[in-house]
Amino acid sequence: MKPINYLEAVLSYKKGKESFKKKIWIVTKYPPHEILLKDTKTIQRLKEEVYGKNYKGIKSIIILEVLNSKIVGYENNSNE
Repeated sequence: MKPINYLEAVLSYKKGKESFKKKIWIVTKYPPHEILLKDTKTIQRLKEEVYGKNYKGIKSIIILEVLNSKIVGYENNSNE
């Protein structure tokens, strides 16, 4: 059974030529270094949160650091 984690992290993103940082929350079953590779639902939510629905440019985000992590539950079915 995989743990489900609640993370508070610092996210970096670019709009135009400027870079911004934002403190965000993430709920995921993946470890922090695999979120950008495997958790597509979370990445879509984060991109929509920082860019909005109508942004037409390139949407790139980077998780800079995890401030804290807490296990909030466990996954019932592990199909992987």
